[in-house]
Amino acid sequence: MHRVDVEIAARPATGKGACRKLRATGRLPVTLYGEGQKPLSLSVDRHSFHHLISSEKGRHAILNLKSAGEDALGIVKDVQFHPLTGLPIHVDLLRIALDHKVSTSVPLHFVGTPEGVRNAGGVLETPLRELEIECLPMDIPDFIPVNVEPLGVGQTLHVHDLVVDEKIHVLTNPDTTLASVLAPTVEKVEAPVEAPVEGEAAPAATAEAGKESA
Repeated sequence: MHRVDVEIAARPATGKGACRKLRATGRLPVTLYGEGQKPLSLSVDRHSFHHLISSEKGRHAILNLKSAGEDALGIVKDVQFHPLTGLPIHVDLLRIALDHKVSTSVPLHFVGTPEGVRNAGGVLETPLRELEIECLPMDIPDFIPVNVEPLGVGQTLHVHDLVVDEKIHVLTNPDTTLASVLAPTVEKVEAPVEAPVEGEAAPAATAEAGKESA
């Protein structure tokens, strides 16, 4: 599991107004909780932390939280983003101990091109992007690979089809769909109606005129 050093600082004031003022100074409000300890109100550099969690590897890293006081280990549990700017406005960190199991989410990496896509024009759907797991912090994988190459049209992979390390306990419902290959969609194309050549009557009109002259 990837580990990253993060400098933290105490955050004496709480509440929406205090958080707005803090963000105006370039700091991001953080709450650290877990391991049976009292939640701590902290802050981190907003720019560097945003850069960290913008990458998949950083978003799921173990954080070495360093401060002037006691250091701690944590993982990102939740991030709130501004609806317009997309910038983080608050982060919840879960305190961890290396000898205690934690529950977290890890990304899924879909490997290969399904047989049903290569040979039958099918469409691959992957509704699940992350998997909830439980394990010791140092056993948290950076990602879990999902091989989709054998999938034919109409076939589906579920969570219970995954083969994971025995140190990892999967928390996601085993019947949840990981990936499926849908049949190709064929649009019905109507044949164009040919316009009559100038000076010639349409077939129906010509036939009618023949009847009247008989």
